[in-house]
Amino acid sequence: MAFKAKNLRALGDNATAGVVPSLWVYYNEGSDTVTTGGYIPTSYGIKAKDQICVIPANGHDATWYYVTVSGSTATLVAYS
Repeated sequence: MAFKAKNLRALGDNATAGVVPSLWVYYNEGSDTVTTGGYIPTSYGIKAKDQICVIPANGHDATWYYVTVSGSTATLVAYS
C-alpha cells in the first residue's frame, strides 16, 4: 500500500505551524515502511522536528518518530 492522506491527522492546535514542532498521528493500515524518504509528502504540512505517532494496523504498539527534511523530502526517524 501507499501513504493515505486520510490517515494523517494533526493533534491539537497546529495554527502555529512553523513556530514549534507539531504533533501528528498516522494510522498505518497497510503496514508500510514509513521510514522511506518521501513516504509522507511535505505538501501535507509536516516539517522538520515535527513528531508523528504511527499506529500500526493491529492498533497497538504505536511508535513515535521525528521528522527530518532534506530539500523537499521528509523522512521519519524512529527514536532510539
